[in-house]
Amino acid sequence: MDISNYTEYEIVVPETNKRFFTRERYEAIAHYRDSCLVFEHHITVHNPTPHFQTRMIITRPWHNNPDFREED
Repeated sequence: MDISNYTEYEIVVPETNKRFFTRERYEAIAHYRDSCLVFEHHITVHNPTPHFQTRMIITRPWHNNPDFREED
């Protein structure tokens, strides 16, 4: 069994509706401060056999989220 976890940030520029992904938190925070929409994706990939894979993605939006704090 092979399990990997990582965090990816999806950034959406409101003016152009373009989106891109990064794994750097400091880059996501910089775009969040520039009024971009940021979604934090926690991704777990599990390979129980060589021919089977499962992915679980938990998404947390930063905008309009009273539980979000930059220092976390």
